[in-house]
Amino acid sequence: MPPRGIMKKKEFPFYFSEGKKLLHIVARIPDEPGSLGKILNLLGNRVNFIGTSTYTLHDRSAVFSGYAEALTKDESAEQVKNLVMSSKAAMDVSVMPGQDGILVDTYHTGFEANGEDMMLLGREAMAGMLAQVYRLLGSGGETLLYEEGKAIGRSNMEEAVRAIGKERVGANIAYLRKRLRALGWGDVDAPIRGDRTRLHIRDCFECSANSDSRTGCHFFRGYIVGNRGAIDGKDPVAEEVKCVLRGDDVCEFVITPSK
Repeated sequence: MPPRGIMKKKEFPFYFSEGKKLLHIVARIPDEPGSLGKILNLLGNRVNFIGTSTYTLHDRSAVFSGYAEALTKDESAEQVKNLVMSSKAAMDVSVMPGQDGILVDTYHTGFEANGEDMMLLGREAMAGMLAQVYRLLGSGGETLLYEEGKAIGRSNMEEAVRAIGKERVGANIAYLRKRLRALGWGDVDAPIRGDRTRLHIRDCFECSANSDSRTGCHFFRGYIVGNRGAIDGKDPVAEEVKCVLRGDDVCEFVITPSK
């Protein structure tokens, strides 16, 4: 198993396996110990799971979602559905077959994290979009990216404050920043609070698409300012002194309180 911190979470909105019969199995089960095990035991000799996830709902139930290869070509979605429904642990079941070795998630309509609707977008695609803004607008693009980053940083921090309270956010700010790594934005070193803070970001998504025209991570710089400003009540000043786009091995920001 890879060391903790370099494992990437796997999502399966799309999967391909030549010549395989593919199934997407979704079951609503009681949010109780043992419920998921009963479903998996039933399916153990019928399908090979290539990706699974579970999440709880507000009615004390949970959803199991599994992307699977049928072990026999004559296995049908209806047969698998009836098998799962035979378990007392199954409250409701949907089984969606793939097509021509292709399996697309036709059950879900996006992602939710902490009550917020989310969407997936490739890191390089997002970085390429930011680079295109700079190519089209030049220095005006820098300002636009900075302001957009600041708005998102402020919004994300304000959402955290609403969820767990400003005092708890302030006491755990370094830990909470690890959310960015889990979301694929980059690995942010926990800063030391003070008049002058150095903040390192490794694997910054904004540097995923190399560009000779860009001068730095203006979006991320704005994000840092908005994020911290939402806690302190006043936006700090952030300067990027190192950047992967400029040939450095890490992006580094110096953050000072505004005067």
